[in-house]
Amino acid sequence: MSNLNWQYVKPLQDPNAVTQLATAAGVKLSADVIAALQEHNGGRPDKKTFDTTHTKERVLKSFLSFNKDDKGSAFVIVDTLKKEHPGLFPFASDPGGDYVCITTEGKVVLWLHETNTVEAAANSFSEFLSALYE
Repeated sequence: MSNLNWQYVKPLQDPNAVTQLATAAGVKLSADVIAALQEHNGGRPDKKTFDTTHTKERVLKSFLSFNKDDKGSAFVIVDTLKKEHPGLFPFASDPGGDYVCITTEGKVVLWLHETNTVEAAANSFSEFLSALYE
């Protein structure tokens, strides 16, 4: 993650929020993923483009905020995904309303809200961040 610069990071109000939401979603996160989500809460990386197995040049808008009262809070999205596509933990969004998620296996996927399908993006969170480009 050292190759990314972040803007618009919001102070995290509850340091346990990420872990609590992951547990609610049925996804166990590693300590490094939790730390990154806490550190970059709601932030936007300078490199925003990523590829999936089906599409190239997808755009990452921002990491989700784990503050309950923030607009676009992860709390709302986790509840939606539990109903629509269980086993996914959203951590970022794209400009079109789709979400980048971690699966129960630790892989990163893009959840497409209009079709309720996923596209594989990376084998791990760190691989996903390392693959972001301009």
